[in-house]
Amino acid sequence: MCKDTILLFLRDVDSVLDEKMRIIKTYTQDKKLAQIKKTKHKGEVGGMKAKLDAALRAANNGMTTWISYGRTQNLLTRISLQNEHIGTKVLGGAL
Repeated sequence: MCKDTILLFLRDVDSVLDEKMRIIKTYTQDKKLAQIKKTKHKGEVGGMKAKLDAALRAANNGMTTWISYGRTQNLLTRISLQNEHIGTKVLGGAL
């Protein structure tokens, strides 16, 4: 695997939120999340748990993993080439 591999999950809202509805800049498995269960908010939000599980698995295997707002201008370039922190970066660890 290439050491510069990036996995990017796109959302229709900004980042991942904690239990106090604040943006989580860096996510690790021990963070407490907001709305991890399915709730109505612009449709179903239940897909976040699946995104986080997949992102953690990828991060545990050495991929740089992000969950970000899909309509951010030049997102991939800004994250991968300009090293901007946009959205939530998911860090691996013991599952």
